[in-house]
Amino acid sequence: MEVSSDNEKFTIINIYRHPNCNIPTQFYEDLMRFRNSKIKCIFLGDYNAHHSQWDCSNTDHAGKLILAE
Repeated sequence: MEVSSDNEKFTIINIYRHPNCNIPTQFYEDLMRFRNSKIKCIFLGDYNAHHSQWDCSNTDHAGKLILAE
């Protein structure tokens, strides 16, 4: 979704990853490539990802992939 104000335009992307679904690494790479191509971009959603840097008790594969990008 693109949102505009008087001075700015930005894109909001909502993502849901089912906890039992493995997302290919390419998805995260493409997502970060998209992020880098936009001036203003906000990613929201439920990634069902965990990483100790987010004060989670464990780190999973999805959490590692998100922080790697």
